[in-house]
Amino acid sequence: MSRTKRTDPIPTGRVSRMKLLRAILLGASLWFITSGYAQHSLHLLALDSATAEPLFGASAVLLSTSLSGGADMDGRITLQNIPDGSYTLRVVSVGYMPLEMTVTLPASDGTLTVRLSSFTDELLRSLGM
Repeated sequence: MSRTKRTDPIPTGRVSRMKLLRAILLGASLWFITSGYAQHSLHLLALDSATAEPLFGASAVLLSTSLSGGADMDGRITLQNIPDGSYTLRVVSVGYMPLEMTVTLPASDGTLTVRLSSFTDELLRSLGM
């Protein structure tokens, strides 16, 4: 029985330098790409401007994106996975005047409180009452 010598360029049980280098470069590239696209969350608290009661069911949307959310029982809304940048935020609730404002991310930590005026309050105000 004759034995033949292995002529494989990669010894068994060892990783070649090229494979190791490729793995390191791939990992570094993925880290670099994903770190450039930071994602943020925006926390809102929707309240009635007159009574400071939470507005359950209020909706918030970042215009010109597909990002939106609805308020829970406490009036809290969270929008997630928002890239860096400036956006127009629109908050609406049935019976209330819509509110639009500019938000820039990354923002400081915390919750942004938005106060919506009811249509009735706005109507009385416009009539001078």
